[in-house]
Amino acid sequence: MVPVEMKNVYASIILSCFFHLNASAQKTIKAKDAYKHIGQKVFVVGQIKAQAGPGYLNSISFYITTDSIRVGLGITVPYEIWSKYKLGEKNLTTNLKGQTMKVYGLIKLYGEPQIEIKKASDLQLIMR
Repeated sequence: MVPVEMKNVYASIILSCFFHLNASAQKTIKAKDAYKHIGQKVFVVGQIKAQAGPGYLNSISFYITTDSIRVGLGITVPYEIWSKYKLGEKNLTTNLKGQTMKVYGLIKLYGEPQIEIKKASDLQLIMR
């Protein structure tokens, strides 16, 4: 028989490992490195270089880069999200070029790396 104290030690070790693995899976990368993480869910940070929409598809698209590199990440924000997203008096249809954006999602490859935002909490504007 294993003493109760040892069971508690084993349980705490297992839980600690579980939470550590979850925390390490949530890593943040720069937009220029997105192509190295195709098929992974990660946080990506970059500066908005281009913005388009809403257009015929009712979505807004952003292109973010880092370190003055032209290679970056495309971000699509569907109507259901951008129509409700507020940042003070601004919203996502405001010209946000030059602002820093942090997004979370699955990186897919459509010619260039791309993330489609699934919920509002997956997108953050970092105001300077």
